[in-house]
Amino acid sequence: MSTLSSILNTGRRAIQVQELAMQVIGHNTANVNTEGYSRQRLDFRTSPPGGLGMYNTGSGVDVDRLARVRDSLLDVQIRESRSQIGYWQQRNESLQNVESTLNGLGDVNIDTRLQQFWSAWSDLANDPESESSRLALLQRSQSLTTSIRRAYSDLTDQLTNANDQIAVEVSKVNQLTAQIAALNIAVNQAELNGNEASDLRDQRDLILEELSGIIDVSSQEQEGGAINVYSGGQILVQVGSNVNLHVSSIAGTSSELPTIKHGITGTEMQISQGSLRALLDLRDADIRPALEDLDTLATTLSSRINEIHRTGYGLDNTSGINFFASDVSGAADLRINDVIIDDVARIASASLPDAAGDNSTALAIAAVQHEKLLNDGRATLDEFNRNISLRAGSNLSYALAQLEIEDAAQENLLNRRASISGVSIDEEMTRMIQVQKAYDAAAKIVKTVDEMINTLLSMKA
Repeated sequence: MSTLSSILNTGRRAIQVQELAMQVIGHNTANVNTEGYSRQRLDFRTSPPGGLGMYNTGSGVDVDRLARVRDSLLDVQIRESRSQIGYWQQRNESLQNVESTLNGLGDVNIDTRLQQFWSAWSDLANDPESESSRLALLQRSQSLTTSIRRAYSDLTDQLTNANDQIAVEVSKVNQLTAQIAALNIAVNQAELNGNEASDLRDQRDLILEELSGIIDVSSQEQEGGAINVYSGGQILVQVGSNVNLHVSSIAGTSSELPTIKHGITGTEMQISQGSLRALLDLRDADIRPALEDLDTLATTLSSRINEIHRTGYGLDNTSGINFFASDVSGAADLRINDVIIDDVARIASASLPDAAGDNSTALAIAAVQHEKLLNDGRATLDEFNRNISLRAGSNLSYALAQLEIEDAAQENLLNRRASISGVSIDEEMTRMIQVQKAYDAAAKIVKTVDEMINTLLSMKA
């Protein structure tokens, strides 16, 4: 009776185990298209042996382990790749706007307007007594100042937008770290109670990958299944709590730009990758230098032209007049002197009074085009301006090339993970048939043993 009972128990356990195996197969199959889902696997082991006398026939099957199939090293590589992708995607998108502002306006960009400006002074030198030449010069000069001011304004708006985006990304980092902390608690509680937490771990890893696209992170699993998350040497998540980052405020009209601070230590975060780093680089390494260069271009242009113009004489014999406004401090306020706008006869073309046909001053101003006024005497105004545009275009080309490289690398990593952790319908169907047959066999054993027990009982009766 005891032998038949043990066989019956073996069959019962086998049925339970195969039911669990079928449940795992169903769960895998149902989540074949679920983002971030890792295939789960049920591993079996033989139960402790048992039997009568000298014969240990075994006592059936037990569940050894139910867990997701995951390569932790590959996960680290994918998170690092996400940080690179996040950086170059954001950089590529942002630099397109910068490059478009500086070099994407076709025939109305600053370079074209500069060439028209120099040409207008040459035209005036060819016909110094012409009022129409002066009107054309005024119109082209105003177009040039408008183009420079517009570029400066657009870049300023992009700088403001970058700061706004930085604040949004920091807020998103805080939301994601709070979610990871909450999932840490859920994983810990589930596994302490002996439950399976693979789905919770998948959710947490998916959020961690999203976080790595914004800011470079590393993680370390703790006892109990929780993970600590770090960035730039600072802790962001510690088991069930997260540390918020914050953006420093700007006081009044201070030129200081906001920085990202760690919530506990108050130290500035050292961010090296992710979309957040790209926004900081856009602001500090692209837009701010371009704004400074436009200021330099505007002040150098206005001061040099004014310097020469003040020495000349207009058709009305006025002299000592600035061509550009005298209070130009940068690109934002570059404009033509109001007295010139009011009367183009005050545009100086002669170097002497009562010399309407003299073109010396006009020629001197036209010649400024070829003067090496910038970069320690290495660049003309034209070359300096082109370098601003070329730098933006070069940075954009490099960002696009890097993005293509990182996209290819990430695709390779994701394909490798899919081959390990992804659900294969064919494999699950094959496994389902195996489980079904094992279940049928176990049920057959139970049924047969039950019949044997009934036979034995009927004999005793």
